[in-house]
Amino acid sequence: VSRNVSQHFISPGTLVEASVTPSSYIALSKNVQYTLRFRLAAAGLPVASRLAVTFPDGINVAACTLVSSSLSGSLALSAAGSTVLLQRAGGADLPPGAEVEVVLAGVRNYYAGWSGNWTVYTEGGGLLHERVDG
Repeated sequence: VSRNVSQHFISPGTLVEASVTPSSYIALSKNVQYTLRFRLAAAGLPVASRLAVTFPDGINVAACTLVSSSLSGSLALSAAGSTVLLQRAGGADLPPGAEVEVVLAGVRNYYAGWSGNWTVYTEGGGLLHERVDG
């Protein structure tokens, strides 16, 4: 690195007021909807970023679908293992402090009640911008 070139790093920030709410806590429930809500931290959310949600053991996301989202542009959903990825395309950058809501359906609960911790994080340009463990 040259002495004349400054460096800027975006360090991970914590998503604020994050919540994950299922429509059912009943064991073996099918087609459960999960509502994710959070407020972005200092990094905001660039257009070509992605949102990832890792569910705890005992929750099957293989048939997960996107019901709705407050994000502008389009979202491509993919699910692998216990993680759901939403890749953004188009729309506008979201500033720090913006509220985000995403509703997913087609999730299956194998156990009654809350079955563990979940993780929500946002990535842009290969960098981890924000993360929260619940």
